Amino acid sequence: NRCQSAKPMMAAFRGRTAVGRPIAGVDGNWACAECKNVNFAVREVCNRCQAGKPMDGSPVARPRGGPPAAGVDGNWACPEC
Repeated sequence: NRCQSAKPMMAAFRGRTAVGRPIAGVDGNWACAECKNVNFAVREVCNRCQAGKPMDGSPVARPRGGPPAAGVDGNWACPEC
């Protein structure tokens, strides 16, 4: 960020709970259709049952060349600047 402020603590948990579990539908995280386990977006197969990632569970694409969007791909809005 421009002002070099630290990332706010609340933003650090974006896409996951305070104990590190992913939240389905946030930042591309996905729920397994077979066992309902919630997986982080980077996984191609479920870490519980090894079922494949559904086609509609892929991360949301953003237009190329545009500015970063808060909440997408780990980006966050600085409260200071």
